[in-house]
Amino acid sequence: MKKITDHTTKLLIWTNHLTHIVISLALVSATALLAALFFYDIYLAIQSHSLIKGFLHALGILLLLWTMVELINTELNHLRGSAIDVAIFIEVALGRRGT
Repeated sequence: MKKITDHTTKLLIWTNHLTHIVISLALVSATALLAALFFYDIYLAIQSHSLIKGFLHALGILLLLWTMVELINTELNHLRGSAIDVAIFIEVALGRRGT
């Protein structure tokens, strides 16, 4: 029975590490795409001469980028051995940063 428990524990640890790698890669990819979209929105705003609407759109993208940075910082801390701060996910869901 101990052998099965040891193998199951190793499998769960491996799965946990693999999942965090996938999450990390997804966060990096999403951040890169959002950064590109941010600059593209600014470019479109300048081209269409609709600066106010375009920059408000870009500001919304910037807020999404800030959220991605918070999630990346949380994932980095977790990979370095810190506990996951659940408050970060609550802040992201509420759309604001706690004090």
